[in-house]
Amino acid sequence: MKLKSKQILIGFALLLVFILGGAKFFYYCKYNCYQLGFPQESVVAIKGRVLQDSVLSKYYQSNCLLLLKTCLNKNGDEASAMGVIRVQYKGSNLYSGDKIKVGGCFSEFGFKGKSAYILKRRGFTNIRAKILTSFSNKLSKSAEKDLIRMLLLGFSLDGEGEIKQLAKESGTSHVLALSGMHLAFFSSLLSLALYPIFKKDASYFSLVFLFLYVSIIGPKPSLIRALLFRLVMILFPKVKPLIGLFITFLLQAFLFTWTIGELSTIYSYTALVGILLFVPLFTKVIPVLKPLVLYFATSYSALIFTSLISLKKFGYFSLGAIFISGLLTPLLFLMMLKGLIYLIHPFELGFNYTFYDLFIKLLEIGGKCGKIKSCSNYLLFILPLLCIIVLSVIFELRRRRCGKLIMKVQKT
Repeated sequence: MKLKSKQILIGFALLLVFILGGAKFFYYCKYNCYQLGFPQESVVAIKGRVLQDSVLSKYYQSNCLLLLKTCLNKNGDEASAMGVIRVQYKGSNLYSGDKIKVGGCFSEFGFKGKSAYILKRRGFTNIRAKILTSFSNKLSKSAEKDLIRMLLLGFSLDGEGEIKQLAKESGTSHVLALSGMHLAFFSSLLSLALYPIFKKDASYFSLVFLFLYVSIIGPKPSLIRALLFRLVMILFPKVKPLIGLFITFLLQAFLFTWTIGELSTIYSYTALVGILLFVPLFTKVIPVLKPLVLYFATSYSALIFTSLISLKKFGYFSLGAIFISGLLTPLLFLMMLKGLIYLIHPFELGFNYTFYDLFIKLLEIGGKCGKIKSCSNYLLFILPLLCIIVLSVIFELRRRRCGKLIMKVQKT
């Protein structure tokens, strides 16, 4: 794949759009842009529709994103409200589409509720809830099954659990979040299963099942990005990946506006821009040991683009992600396949802890790698990339020069 300077400029322009657009929506969603019919201090309860399935955070508190409809004051009066706010509560899982009432008060987090009451749960949401609850009950009562439940169904683990802490320390939290990697797993399985029947059209028919999967799992931001990007690239195969990603961003911003502000979405887009932009440079400049170069280049390119966000958000980013992300991915695929087989035909002896122990060991190794905590160290971190870009430009100039010489020789 030839990467021209024009494409590099397009890539940086896309990155700028993602960051600026994401920052705008991040403020809108994360920092609670809302309007209330009563003064904030007098509001004791809010009503609205859940935008995203609830997730488990620290101290077994759950939180969800709520589209406000009305608010209630201390006298029991009700007034209109609008906007998006993050709600923290204690209680059972809430699903996208649930209409709820939460009693509590406003805080720095958003709205801190004591408990959430479901006012209405419609047909499809009710079906989703039953399916996910049934699958979740099958995949429980062990650490490995809890991990597989998160990978397959998107259920969150305890916010202070061992796996989440290790993933954060090793810089590999993105591997655990439902995203393009997980969708690629299902897409590959579906394509293999459907190929004998539909041949070349198997990828088109696999989209139907992928839509069904995402509909049941729920609108996870990075999962939506992955599905829309795959849809664009299948329907328009001649579109360049960077342009396809930009179309995906516009579609997601239009159809799922609230997801653009999520940190996982910003990570997802910036990482993919880095991969699409710089992996071809690495493979072009270093033509030997391509599998190893591809493995390193993918992790390194993604980390370059997401590390500044991590530096700002957490105060550091771990170098361990470069070395272990590629090892974790096939291991997680095996665990997901194991989980799928278990859901279809439960078995007890199959859940030994071989995969799980290896997974934990890799996270521990990644956590012991160095951490970058300043912008000056970041400049040293991207030095190899700058060298690769310079070499790529030199090779491109030499190639063009040789081409001109060959043309002159042919004419003479």
